[in-house]
Amino acid sequence: RATAQVNTLVTALNLARGEAVTRGVTVTICKRKADDDPAVIACEDDGDQSDWSSGWLVFEDLDGDAVLDDGEEVIRVWGPPPGTPTIPAVDDAGNGLIFLQFDATGAKIPPRGATLTITNPDCTGDQVRVVSLSPIGQVTNQRQACQ
Repeated sequence: RATAQVNTLVTALNLARGEAVTRGVTVTICKRKADDDPAVIACEDDGDQSDWSSGWLVFEDLDGDAVLDDGEEVIRVWGPPPGTPTIPAVDDAGNGLIFLQFDATGAKIPPRGATLTITNPDCTGDQVRVVSLSPIGQVTNQRQACQ
């Protein structure tokens, strides 16, 4: 399960970066707003809610404001991953993140690293997965011991 979860997140990050380059515009991946109605497609707007366990979405962000506006294309939406993991997202300074952006060259905006850590409630051994995003937009992942 942990492998599938990390692969899904890495796919989403790589899609966002690749679409930014292909389209030549800023593309944003954001934490999906938690809602009882699965048809609601919106980005989280509360900066204190940086756990991405409710899912995420990738969209063409024409004005670069990290807000899904009318006329901006939703590229893909992911619902909550199976297994109810926690997925806190932080930048290099430890600040919580509710969105990540890529510019037309595929570089991360702003050029700081970010980390998303996937931990399942029944975690044992080295089942924590850490997905890292470099300032230039490169995505890597590694295993880490459960706490």
